[in-house]
Amino acid sequence: MNLSGDRDGESGVTRGADDGARGLSRPLSRRRFAATVVATSTAALAGCLDGGTDDTGEDAEETAGEGPTVPSEPPFEVTTVDAPGSEAGTMTVPASDRWILVNFSATQCPTSEAHLGDIDEARAELRDRYDFGPDGDLEVVSVVSGTRGTVPTTDELAAWWAEHDGAWTVGLDEENALFDYYDVDQGPSLALLDEDAAVRWSRDSAVSARTIIAGVDRALEDATDDADATDGDEGADAEEGDDTVNADATGNEENTTVADGTGDADDATDTDGVGDDA
Repeated sequence: MNLSGDRDGESGVTRGADDGARGLSRPLSRRRFAATVVATSTAALAGCLDGGTDDTGEDAEETAGEGPTVPSEPPFEVTTVDAPGSEAGTMTVPASDRWILVNFSATQCPTSEAHLGDIDEARAELRDRYDFGPDGDLEVVSVVSGTRGTVPTTDELAAWWAEHDGAWTVGLDEENALFDYYDVDQGPSLALLDEDAAVRWSRDSAVSARTIIAGVDRALEDATDDADATDGDEGADAEEGDDTVNADATGNEENTTVADGTGDADDATDTDGVGDDA
């Protein structure tokens, strides 16, 4: 997986000041991601909080246990809709072959709606820097809860998407499994997920395109550095093994030569001696 991209200032991102972005040298587990969200949500007043209840209210408790089993571990299936930049179907999140920047959103949240413009701007820049899309190394998807708050139909979600100039994949987390697993109860939120479902970078409020680009860049750069370090360690181990084999081979050759030489010399002396005596 090639995660190297042009990072030499073409985007105008200043490495020294991350504008609130969190570049992570290690992946976040979902628990660490949740703790980060809780720790910062009191200061982030621009998001739209969700009370954690769905439209069914008390009826949900009465029907608990009925219907299909909701997965509790990734990957999860998001129902995508037919809308600008999006096709009807399903999308597996996280993906096994690429990183996905997930935008947890809400159709009745003005902040979530306004944040789409920042995401689109960041996406346009990232497309120029990385192998982007379903067949690439990086993709963006916006997801709306299918159980909490005002839940749109697929047609309503498509209309909302077009109205707010969405231009990438959008879908419903129908069972709220993705939201629940990453403990997201506030929109808008962002989480960059790698192939192992780990959170590599996250924000729990609306942020600028510059912040998104800086966060994604740094996370991908860290992953590339980690991969290079691993390859270097494996190469060093292989060279050390070769040196050991060569040393053993050299030692064996020397011993063989000495033994053969000694044997030949002794045999020659003895034979000559017998011949002379005779």
